[in-house]
Amino acid sequence: MQQAMHYGMVIVTVLVWRYYFMNCAWRGFYAGCPGLLIVSQLIVAILVSKDILRDPVFYRIMTLFSSASAAIGWLSSVVPLTEIIQEGSEGAMVGLTLSLYFLVDIFIQTNSVGLFEGSNFYNIAEFLPPLIYVVCMRAPF
Repeated sequence: MQQAMHYGMVIVTVLVWRYYFMNCAWRGFYAGCPGLLIVSQLIVAILVSKDILRDPVFYRIMTLFSSASAAIGWLSSVVPLTEIIQEGSEGAMVGLTLSLYFLVDIFIQTNSVGLFEGSNFYNIAEFLPPLIYVVCMRAPF
């Protein structure tokens, strides 16, 4: 459900850009990217830390702002590329860019799952006693 909401918000953001912001000043649109991300996460952090609102639906909706921010970031890399590419090759360039973007995204999501598991790190208790022994034996007393 979360992925459907994410991609739905990406589509909505692209459509808003296409029909409203395409012929406007692009700086204002791209400046909204960090604004959407920072303000939405700040609101969530305040509400969680103060225990003001504990509604899962609200938090799902707040993640949509980060999806819009991701879409704006994606548009900022694709739109200038399609403007400078040779006429007639825009679709192929967007296809290549999107393919690379989603392949890297799949790689990141796959490898970040196990990154924070405890089994991926050394247990310092296993190495500390031999290390203390080596340091104490070499220390001049």
